[in-house]
Amino acid sequence: MCLLLILGGAIEVNPGPGFYCGVCSKLVKKRDKAVECDGCVKWVHTRCASIDNAEYTLLQLSNPDDKWYCPNCSSPCGICAQMVLGTDPAIE
Repeated sequence: MCLLLILGGAIEVNPGPGFYCGVCSKLVKKRDKAVECDGCVKWVHTRCASIDNAEYTLLQLSNPDDKWYCPNCSSPCGICAQMVLGTDPAIE
């Protein structure tokens, strides 16, 4: 799975307690490796998004303007469908 980063927003890693994974629906604990989706704003375990340790480290060091989208928000072409439909009236 390729890592999807798009310029335009901050990538958040490692949530506090009380969040559930947007893919598996299990609790995302503070010690878990997880990333917040900029589309649905849900936390996703790195294992649920097929993010390996090297990619996770890159996300932690990424530009604050980069965005990351979970598998549920990413379309097959690599563009977040929610962002496209939410910003371009011609597509709707």
